Amino acid sequence: MREQIAERIKETRKVEQEKVSQLGRKENLATPSIYGMLGGKETGATETQTTRVSEPIRTSEIDPIKLVEKWKQFADQVDAAQLKSALSVREPLLTEQYLIRYTLDNEVQRNRLILEVKPGLLAFLQRELHNDKIDLEFEIDDSQEVVVRRPYTDKERYDVLVNKYPLLGTLKSKFGLDFD
Repeated sequence: MREQIAERIKETRKVEQEKVSQLGRKENLATPSIYGMLGGKETGATETQTTRVSEPIRTSEIDPIKLVEKWKQFADQVDAAQLKSALSVREPLLTEQYLIRYTLDNEVQRNRLILEVKPGLLAFLQRELHNDKIDLEFEIDDSQEVVVRRPYTDKERYDVLVNKYPLLGTLKSKFGLDFD
């Protein structure tokens, strides 16, 4: 039984070696060591490095109208409603050197967009606009410093309406109205 297993292992190794030699690689596929690289000795797989043919970098001009069109097209594909809304509120601004700036309302939107959407959006825009140098930058709108709190409860709504229409307070007290 052991002999059969040993025989199968030898056959498997022999087949693997044949496959490796057919691919034109050397039989020594060891992982290079840091020590060997620092000492100038390269061993194993580093001896058989292949060169990659790089594609030329696309740098076609970006039409701002087409940018907005593609931006909206991508925003429609986003699944998360909050992120879709954040991408649809404003239009992107094309600045110097293929930099696209987009203004957001708060830091939470910025962080979520950077983590969840930016890589896909950047790849989409680079592909659709035929420009590999495009970069995205998300900014927060500082002009919205004063945040108006919306009234939620009946009492809060009543107070807002009394400030807007003082006669409403008089009517409430005159008729003895209350919130139920």
